[in-house]
Amino acid sequence: MKYEIRIGFIIGILMMISVLTNAQIKVIDSLTQEPISGVNLYADNGSLLGATNIAGEVVLDSLKQEKTVNLTFQHVAYSSLMVPFSEVKTMGKIKMVSRSIKIDEVAIGDRTKTDYVVLKGYFRNLASLNNKMGYFVDGIIAYYIPLKNKKEKVRFILKEYRIFENKVATQDLADKMGTFFSYNPSVINLKNTSIAYQLPKGFRLEVDNGRRFIKQGSTNMGFVQVSNEGKGQVYLNRVAPGTVIDQRIFKIQGRQHSGVTIETYANVNLDNLTMDHLVSVVRSAVASVKKKSQAEYTPIESYDEFYVLEKEYISTDQFTEYKKQFAKSIFLKGSSDYRSTYWNDLDSYGIPALPKGIKDQLGNILKIRE
Repeated sequence: MKYEIRIGFIIGILMMISVLTNAQIKVIDSLTQEPISGVNLYADNGSLLGATNIAGEVVLDSLKQEKTVNLTFQHVAYSSLMVPFSEVKTMGKIKMVSRSIKIDEVAIGDRTKTDYVVLKGYFRNLASLNNKMGYFVDGIIAYYIPLKNKKEKVRFILKEYRIFENKVATQDLADKMGTFFSYNPSVINLKNTSIAYQLPKGFRLEVDNGRRFIKQGSTNMGFVQVSNEGKGQVYLNRVAPGTVIDQRIFKIQGRQHSGVTIETYANVNLDNLTMDHLVSVVRSAVASVKKKSQAEYTPIESYDEFYVLEKEYISTDQFTEYKKQFAKSIFLKGSSDYRSTYWNDLDSYGIPALPKGIKDQLGNILKIRE
């Protein structure tokens, strides 16, 4: 009898551990109760552990193994939330509050006479190289987006920026990959239309019960939705769940495990997601690379954000005046170039704070390039 009780007790404990380990949580909007896709989960040390899927769900057992007391939930359209990990396991649902949007618009006369919209905003890029924080860059950028000529490229001017580097991580990558591969931080290469209108080959939009889903074959890869208040969101993952995209460039082999883009808009409808109503963009990529001769892949992750702070409409004549200032590359090299403490003004615009674990590395593990 004692033996049976002990066996039953052990089985019960194992079942309880299994439930906790494989617990699935869902992140939802606090008002609409709708699931939130693309919510990033960070550990105390700033490591990105994972993200919610298209259904707003994440299995805790699928997160990277990292010691952490708290989980920080962060999304481009919501206020960040920190929850003790012990509580997350039993909550089932996490509710996030939509962030307030503040965009300054420069007053104009007749908008029909304008040819470009200038979206001035804050950007930042995080890069993890072989599971170490390699780069953090942020700054102020102005995108010049054509409103009438859709074949024209988007141009941009870098106003000011900071570059932080962990030389241990970047040197480690250089030692592994040699001169065949290098990583440079960059800004988002913004296009003149929403990703909903320029889907990758083999993807399509499909209407189902009033919602628009982005599909590849029979697989849901994303969606386009607009709330009753006119808040729009486009979510797209270029890599189907449970798959990878293999690529080869000369002697380098690469694998992309995830490629998510999230766009948010204000005052739009499903048929009119225009770039002059853009609020924010997030792009994240999870990949790994190796030389052909190597047995193991080296993981590389990047996370890019852009938040609109100010909007202005200009004419072609005004656009021409800025031509000499336009950047020639999206990649950031060299030293930091800043004149103000723009990073101290982010809270007033409702921009999510940098996860504490990453912020604590600035000036320590991540050294600024001067």
